[in-house]
Amino acid sequence: MNEVLERMIENALADGELSSEEREVLMRKAKQFGLDLDEFDMMLQGRLHDKQQEMIFFEKLKEADEKYADYTSDYLWDDYQRELMGLINGYMLPRNKPDLLNLLKLATWRAYNPKHDRYSLSEQAWNTKVCEIYNKLDTMCLDDKKTMTQATDLVVSLMLRLPSKIDLPIKIPLEFRQQLEDAKKAKEDQRVAEEAQKSAEEAQKKAEIKANTKSVLFGWRGILTAVLWLLCFVASSKTGVSSMLSNIVFVGALWATVILVKAYNKCKNG
Repeated sequence: MNEVLERMIENALADGELSSEEREVLMRKAKQFGLDLDEFDMMLQGRLHDKQQEMIFFEKLKEADEKYADYTSDYLWDDYQRELMGLINGYMLPRNKPDLLNLLKLATWRAYNPKHDRYSLSEQAWNTKVCEIYNKLDTMCLDDKKTMTQATDLVVSLMLRLPSKIDLPIKIPLEFRQQLEDAKKAKEDQRVAEEAQKSAEEAQKKAEIKANTKSVLFGWRGILTAVLWLLCFVASSKTGVSSMLSNIVFVGALWATVILVKAYNKCKNG
């Protein structure tokens, strides 16, 4: 279908209603493009029905999210997941590409949440729905590479986000498999780059700690500590040195040692 006409249809159906004025404008535009008006009218009614069902579905999802927004127990969480799973499994797929693509965006977004500590029932249902949507688009987009490319991008993005233990049983068409391979390579390159950067940062941090530690041990703290302990040893081995002076030197040596140890630990801990 002509892109201009497609955008007009989407705008007209955005609110889930189709006024007589909007229908008349669309029919007139369809006639200009040489479309069969009876077939176009049937398609328009089908699109309107799909949009209305979509809006009802989205509203029910929103109500469920709000209903269990403050769940505090596993019991409520299980109820929430069962309700979502029922909504997702019971939703009939739309019969047009734009609405299917719109639903696929939602499904791939909600199909996996890394913040959850378990693979939830709703995520399993969304992943199943992703497969259904993509397979249906594959049969509808034989001559629509643009839509299929968008759909494949969404699916590939989800496949890369999913943990290896979660399988998404989707067969990517041969002509779009390069997208998957490119995405996998990009992810691996990013992982290698991040690891290299992390290793470089760790090496730099170790070098800085080593340099700082050396400056502490061989700086004024280390020298002062060594001198005071040497004086303490000399005072204890010499006769005629007052006990008060020996005690002062000993306390000074302990004080210098505490300062040195604190500075050393600070350097060691980065």
